[in-house]
Order: sequence, then C-alpha cells, then structure tokens
Amino acid sequence: MSPAKAEDALASLELFAGVTPAVLANLAAAMRERALTSGELLSGRGDAGDRLFVVLAGRLRVSVLTSEGRELSMRIAGPGEMVGEIAVFDGGVRTTDMTAIEPARVSALPAEAFFKALALHPEIACNALRMLCRRLRDTTEQLESIALYPIEQRLARLLLLSLDGAEATPGRRAEVALNLSQTEIAQLLGATRSKVNVALGKLEAAGALRRTPDRVFCYRDKLMRISTAANARDA
Repeated sequence: MSPAKAEDALASLELFAGVTPAVLANLAAAMRERALTSGELLSGRGDAGDRLFVVLAGRLRVSVLTSEGRELSMRIAGPGEMVGEIAVFDGGVRTTDMTAIEPARVSALPAEAFFKALALHPEIACNALRMLCRRLRDTTEQLESIALYPIEQRLARLLLLSLDGAEATPGRRAEVALNLSQTEIAQLLGATRSKVNVALGKLEAAGALRRTPDRVFCYRDKLMRISTAANARDA
C-alpha cells in the first residue's frame, strides 16, 4: 500500500480525527499491509497486542470461543474500520480472535509508532477516550439485547443498524445488503441459526422486510416499531 493510501486510511478513523497530515504521514510510513484468505486468523486470543489493524478490504469477524467450543461474534469489521486497538492501548494480550470471513487486506500500525505519536499529540488521547466510550455503549446495548429482548427484536435492531445512513421515503422499502450469513447473524445476536431463520420469517410475515436470494428489503418504520415494542424474554 502506498503511503498516500495509508494516510487516507488513518485519516478516516475516529482515533486520528483532527490530526495533521504530517503526523498521519509519519504513522503511515510505519504501517505494513497484509493479505488474508477467507477463514485465515489475523490474530488470536492471548496473542501480544503489539499492533492495531485498519481493514482496507474484505471483512473480519471479532469473536470469542468458549471452552465448550461455542463462538460469539462481538462485531464484524469492514473497510475503514479498526480492530485490535484495545490490547495496544492497555499493553495486555488480545481478548478476541480476529478472523477473515472473506479475502481481506489489512494494514498494521505498530504499537511503538502509535505511542510515539500519542506522546506528541494529546488530541489522539481525547479521540481514543471518545472512541472507547462509544464502543462500551455499543457493547452494553448488544449485551442488553441478548439478555433482555426476544430474537425478533434483536434482529430488527441489527437490521436498523445496517440501515444507518440509507435514505428512503417514509413507508418505502430501503435496500439492505447484509453480506452476512444466517450463521454469522446468529453469532452476533447470541442465537442459533434456526432461530434466526424463524425470526426472519416472522419479520417478513409482519411486513417489516422482504427477502430475495441476495438482498433484504426493509421497512424502517415497521422495524422501528418491532425493535421498541414491550420486551419479553424469548422462550
């Protein structure tokens, strides 16, 4: 990856918002690109947190594996997103696995280069605090949904997040390309694949979405009503 493209990738991150081009250029010079095949592990739980990664292409699954062999996806990271920063920030080991779910490319920024810039530019620390607080809020909401809401509401919330930024006339369908298998959706929602399939059918029957082999078409207003309905535990 050229230094200019590396700078562009860094400039798009919340962590480096407001940082001068000269600082970004110095950071970009330290970055190294890596290509991943589908299913390849980028970094595993317990590995040293010696670098953070910017996703350039493809998608990565950030997940944890229980002692019983069950996998829980924490998030799916796509182009322009950062992964692996927690272990860099606190100097600990990785707490999750990061796996390519399709052919992907990432660029790695060494921890040493990051802290060198941090020492000279305190605005990076302010950005990091805001970013970590937002991540904590997102994780809290995800755990709340898994613990308190039935599967249909959890799925409606996920679809609404996928609709974020999509424009549609009220009452009209907005196209959503989830790019996630039912198994991956299940991992994100803390459910089984069969329950996700049933939930999709129920949302479709309620008129909140329509499915084709490769697309999901959503009604934002109906999804919103379902996602905010009085919650009850899923049996």
